[in-house]
Formats: sequence, C-alpha cells, structure tokens
Amino acid sequence: MLQVGGESFIDFMKSLGYPIEFVPMNNPFQISLGDAVGFKLLRNGKLLANHIVHYSTAVPGQDAYENENSTRTNENILVSIKPSLKGKWYVATIDMEKKKMKI
Repeated sequence: MLQVGGESFIDFMKSLGYPIEFVPMNNPFQISLGDAVGFKLLRNGKLLANHIVHYSTAVPGQDAYENENSTRTNENILVSIKPSLKGKWYVATIDMEKKKMKI
C-alpha cells in the first residue's frame, strides 16, 4: 500500500480479490498511537464470521510471538485492534478447509 501526497483516498478499503484478505476500514496512513484500527476479513470475497485473528508488532530484541494477541471477528464481521506501540504491526489468520479426495 502506498500513498504519495496530502490528498486522502478510500482505495485502501477495496478488496483485491485474494482467497483470504484483511480489508482496512480506517486509512492506515492516518492512524495515531492508541487509535482503534478496524478490518473486514474476507474469504473468497465473502465475510468470515467468528474467526480468530492474531496481531502483534515487532519490537527490536524481542520475539514478535511473545507480544502476539488474538481476537475474533465480531457479529459485524469486523476485527478491531488498538496498537499500543509505535511501529510496524501485522494481522494474521489461519484458514484451513478439507480438500475433497478423488477415489
């Protein structure tokens, strides 16, 4: 994601069509420390309800997984996090499905 210049656009809210993706509901370039950041979680373009989402930040000299937190998408299919430190943050999920075997 890249934005150059002072004018703000809402293109960050568009789905890119990936099999699973987080779509920001807030402009990532306008987030301040302590602001809540919301995402929609989509699987094949459809909202994914009650799904576990992991989030954390990388702190120099610390394992990122030590700071990892988990939450779930809510009834509105949104997940909201509140970054507590300045820096790069990530959101992640695991989505597995059984593959039908041909016999």
